[in-house]
Amino acid sequence: MGIPAKALPRPLDAALAVALFVLTMVLAATDPVEGAVGAVSVIGGALACAPVAFRDRLPAWVAFVSLFGCVLVAVFGVFQTSLQIALGVALYSVASRRERGVSVRIGLFSALCLTVADLSRGEYLFAPSALWWVLSVGAAVSIGYSVRVHRERLTDLRDRARRAEERREEEARRRVMEERLRIARELHDVVAHNITLINVQAEVAAHLLREDPDEAERALTHVREGGRSVLAEMSALLSVMRAEEGEGPPTAPAPSLERLSKLVEAFEEAGVAVDYRVEGAPTGLPSGTDLVAYRIVQEALTNARRHGGGGVRVRLRHGEGGLSIDVRNPLPPSTERRRRSTEGSGSGIIGMRERVAAVGGNLWTGNVDDGFLVRAFLPAGEAHDRREPVPGGEEGV
Repeated sequence: MGIPAKALPRPLDAALAVALFVLTMVLAATDPVEGAVGAVSVIGGALACAPVAFRDRLPAWVAFVSLFGCVLVAVFGVFQTSLQIALGVALYSVASRRERGVSVRIGLFSALCLTVADLSRGEYLFAPSALWWVLSVGAAVSIGYSVRVHRERLTDLRDRARRAEERREEEARRRVMEERLRIARELHDVVAHNITLINVQAEVAAHLLREDPDEAERALTHVREGGRSVLAEMSALLSVMRAEEGEGPPTAPAPSLERLSKLVEAFEEAGVAVDYRVEGAPTGLPSGTDLVAYRIVQEALTNARRHGGGGVRVRLRHGEGGLSIDVRNPLPPSTERRRRSTEGSGSGIIGMRERVAAVGGNLWTGNVDDGFLVRAFLPAGEAHDRREPVPGGEEGV
């Protein structure tokens, strides 16, 4: 079983430790005072230089062992500059990898030990050598701490950049989802309404084809017009989706309350009795809110035609705060209601809720005593939380 890679020193640190030890031996051999390599130089040099190889993994222990070797040589031998370099490297490693309090305490302890070692050999307290120990130890700790701060700052900048990139990606995904929902709502509003009318007129044409060909031809004309309307609105929607940045908006007018009368006429021609009234003076809704109002009435009429059991009553009330919309239709007998409830997916009401919420309005849908009710309130100004009184039994949005 081999030695774990984490237990081995880094090659560069190992090479540095060997180089410092060899330099210590060379300086000891050529030193005019020492004159030869003694046991103290070998043991002290090994203790001071060898731990440098492990400075990346055990910096505090490396500093203490290296300090012990330096003190040993300073007291019983001739101190060499290479030992001071080894101790400086160890103290630098502590300051660059440990908390500031730890590195300061180890640095002060090292300066104190080396100063005491000098005093034990007859040096006076403020001798140049003692001051040099303080300066050299302080420099090693300061440089290490500066490197640590710089490393933490770079790490923090990388983390911020990563988080910013994640936020950008999340924002891009959110915008894609919002765009998908918007396109899904537009497709539903464009297709469902016209296909419902086409289906009704096609049934009428099939029923009257032999008995009343003229009326059947008229119904087929409505089918053709409905098909053209689907194609036109689909084309307008696709042109917006394909438009590149910098191009102007589509020239076709967006549906609005001004076209609501034509919408009601189309349903009446399809055989749906619509009691449509507008109360109050128009307050000038924003274009987005105007479109939402049109789509709500359109979807409510379409659902009434699919699932209802008779005429539809539409009321629009303009007030100071905004526009209130009520669309009410009777429900068919329970057996017929169960059959019709399987024909829809429920995405129309979901789309209405999303549209109303986007402009800061409120929506309520549900059964009431005399049928099914769709009630919405759309603010005339900026989005705000205002709730109209709604019948009990369901929650508004």
